[in-house]
Amino acid sequence: MDDNEAVRLERDGDDWHLACVDERLAADANAYLGYLADRNYSPRTIRTYGYGLLAFTRWLHTSGLTAEEVTTDDVLAFLTACRRETVKGRPGRLAG
Repeated sequence: MDDNEAVRLERDGDDWHLACVDERLAADANAYLGYLADRNYSPRTIRTYGYGLLAFTRWLHTSGLTAEEVTTDDVLAFLTACRRETVKGRPGRLAG
């Protein structure tokens, strides 16, 4: 099973949640998405936050970390990985 299958963002009506093979990884993210829904955030806004949390949760899954284990250095490593990631259909970073 690849990381895209292990963690994914799913829609249920207007609600969004992460589905994960390890529910402990998605629990805090889903609590936050639920909080946003309770505060009447737009479903589109919640979806946007959900995709950010999806990327972080996939990274946690790949790294073998749980949210409780994450350090500042881990967050910096995640941000570095995001900057280096290439997305199919999008141009890469410009040299400069």
